[in-house]
Amino acid sequence: MRKALLVPLMACLLLASLRLQVQADQDPSVSIIAPKDGSYVYPDFELRWSESGYLPDNKTEIYLDGSLVTYLDPDIRSYYLEGLANGSKRIMVRVIGTNNASVEDIIVVTVLTASADIAITSPEDGLLTNRSSVVFTWNATGPIGQLRFWSSDLGEVVLGEGLRSYNLTLMAEGEVTVRLAATDLRGTTITRTMTIVHDNSPPIGEVISPKDGQVIYQSVLLAQWLVYDEVSEISKAEVYLDDTIYSNLTTGEKLLTDLADGEHALRMVAFDAAGNRGEVVARFTVSVPFLARYGLFVGLIIVVAVGLILPLSKRTTGIRRPKR
Repeated sequence: MRKALLVPLMACLLLASLRLQVQADQDPSVSIIAPKDGSYVYPDFELRWSESGYLPDNKTEIYLDGSLVTYLDPDIRSYYLEGLANGSKRIMVRVIGTNNASVEDIIVVTVLTASADIAITSPEDGLLTNRSSVVFTWNATGPIGQLRFWSSDLGEVVLGEGLRSYNLTLMAEGEVTVRLAATDLRGTTITRTMTIVHDNSPPIGEVISPKDGQVIYQSVLLAQWLVYDEVSEISKAEVYLDDTIYSNLTTGEKLLTDLADGEHALRMVAFDAAGNRGEVVARFTVSVPFLARYGLFVGLIIVVAVGLILPLSKRTTGIRRPKR
């Protein structure tokens, strides 16, 4: 008998529980999706919300700082607020049903009217440098929330919003791209990009002729040389024979004459556009045989001597001896 009574009672309790669960699942609610509570916003922004549960909607109301802004049809889920002044704003979305039941959601945001901006003040775009580091400076205005400095050399570094300079260490040679990004408190990111060129290697020079250590057996030599740079351009070149400058061409040749016997140095000094200095020296020895150097002179002396001696000889043979 008791079991017969318990079964209907349990069934009733289960049915009541299911009804309560269905009612709970259908409880209406409204939730503001954007902007987020506590965020920073522009004077003009879109307010968006979502609804859940069951509520026979009649209308939706938008409130700003306690004042009704507008009411909307129940199927609308967004509204554009415009021209808000600086400062904290309390925004409420209220959904009202046909039986005057209502649900609402409230957020507080901060309106910022100032525009954010950044400008790199130094160095100039396209800088050519031979230094191992470069200091970048910039101006930043407006509600900056975060600064990020990125280079193709080292990657990205997150900086404090109040920082206005960064010392970049240069690793690789060649073109380096730099990017400064500022994110303001409202989430917008402004980016400034520039490029510099890093060149800390000296120019590359070569003395083609004479070869270093070469011995020359004549007093005339055709000197040949060239100089170049793999990153920047050659700005100046000077070619010296011993201590005398002979040319300022980066690539060229010059006939050296009347070279004295002994050791000589053909020295080339070059500077690239970044300020690097390069030098290459070819030392050579001139050793001209005596007859090769003075043969013509000796021959002329002999000819002159012969020309002088022959007439004297003829005069001597033409003198008559006195008779005894």
